[in-house]
Amino acid sequence: MRVVIHAFILVVFLASGAQAQGLSGTIQQPQWGVTFTMPDGWVGQQGPEGYLFGSHTERGFVLILPHEYATLEALRAEAQKGLDDGFGTRLEVEDAIQAFGERGLAAALRGQVEGQPAQAYVVSVLGPSGGGVTVLSAVEPAYYTEAVAQRTEQIAQSIKFTAPASASPAGSDWAASLKGSRLTYMYSYYSGGASGDYVGASEETIIDLCSAGHFFYSGSHALAVDGGAGSGYNASGYGGGGDQGQGRWTVVQQGGEPTLQLTFPSGEVATYAISYPDEELHLNGERFFWTTHSSPADYRPQCP
Repeated sequence: MRVVIHAFILVVFLASGAQAQGLSGTIQQPQWGVTFTMPDGWVGQQGPEGYLFGSHTERGFVLILPHEYATLEALRAEAQKGLDDGFGTRLEVEDAIQAFGERGLAAALRGQVEGQPAQAYVVSVLGPSGGGVTVLSAVEPAYYTEAVAQRTEQIAQSIKFTAPASASPAGSDWAASLKGSRLTYMYSYYSGGASGDYVGASEETIIDLCSAGHFFYSGSHALAVDGGAGSGYNASGYGGGGDQGQGRWTVVQQGGEPTLQLTFPSGEVATYAISYPDEELHLNGERFFWTTHSSPADYRPQCP
């Protein structure tokens, strides 16, 4: 369960719960071939890697993330390592990993989220053709109850797998098409109350895919919160890199669909399912702006 969640923890542990963008009830994710249902009162938003949900009445958050493990044995081996995103979030398995139905695992976790103490519960389930979905709920230890685990299991039980939607136009050679491209994701959000409290969040991800096979990746995430006393958070992802970039990129087939794969020098691998609805590039179901060397200077890939 070693997944990157840093980009989603923009509104963790706020007294009013996670401010949300409106997704609720039954969510359809055609690129994953998945539907799932959130409990009443939980609303959220989709990011580049998955979904973040929160509540205005209950503390903590829920993440819904895809995974690529093909067997329970592989999923269990990864789960035993715990979760570490390298940005101050580290959760370790607290007790034994338990079976969840015939094709899933569940575990209680304890550690830190964004450097703050946290207790969590996670369920990962396998799809019929490999891969699957992870549901993770976390909250401050003082507010953790059995209801957190029950809610997580309820969401996991609601998951239904279908055939993934066609990811790209027939005959597309995505490896060739993406050479020398810049892919940019941008998101911003603001919510304010009559009493002057507010939450503002922004996120930007830039991926430069160089023709020589290397890439440059940068990510920035910021949060401004004022609930009376005022507070703020900001963080940035990968930066820097030399002439050979920050790793290698390629396009592979996963589940018969094209997937952008970024391999960092640390060995970390990030994958993005490619789709092209309405002639717009989507990675993991999220819209990315696609620019090239012929675009205006500010939008060109910075490849040597």
